Amino acid sequence: MQGTVSGTRKSAVSTSQSLVAETTSAVRGVFGLTIGNRQAPALFDLTRHGLYGSFIALLAIALVTSVVPMLLGTGGRPGALTLEMLSLVIFLVLQVALSAVALRQFKRLDGLVPFLVADNWMNVVVTVVAVALAFTGIGLQNAALGVGLIAIVNMVNNARLVVKLTAMQIVIFLIARLIGGLLAILLVAMLVGAPPETLTGV
Repeated sequence: MQGTVSGTRKSAVSTSQSLVAETTSAVRGVFGLTIGNRQAPALFDLTRHGLYGSFIALLAIALVTSVVPMLLGTGGRPGALTLEMLSLVIFLVLQVALSAVALRQFKRLDGLVPFLVADNWMNVVVTVVAVALAFTGIGLQNAALGVGLIAIVNMVNNARLVVKLTAMQIVIFLIARLIGGLLAILLVAMLVGAPPETLTGV
């Protein structure tokens, strides 16, 4: 019995250390991609296992940033958490779908999982940085503008260094993702009966 308990504890510690190592490496990869470091892709786990981990991290950080304001008494209207989670899921599904369509046209569907891994981790880092900047008094909108520009640079380098698309393919690919985002906003607007412009900050 003691041997089983000890083995379970060792397994849990090993898993925890693995998650910390994967997260640390991925964060380094995000900063590497942002500055155009060609070695940055090697810092990500670009397998399906890495994809699952990146989605879990993204959903976790989205949940935290939605719940904390409510706990601090600065949360929005009732049902805001559900709306934000629904919006995130719809946004991810449509962007993944449009990304897959674009990559299939380039005969580079094999690049979908690697791109999503790096993109998910980028969104995790960007969200944390934006929230941190907002708490410094810069303001959420100003922080969002700054990290938004960084996110675009990171996304371009992701497509260039991780997926290895050509310049024209990158333009088409980013347009496809933009369309996916706009469709997500319109769909959520229809579902909740709100004007699309009120959801751009969700």
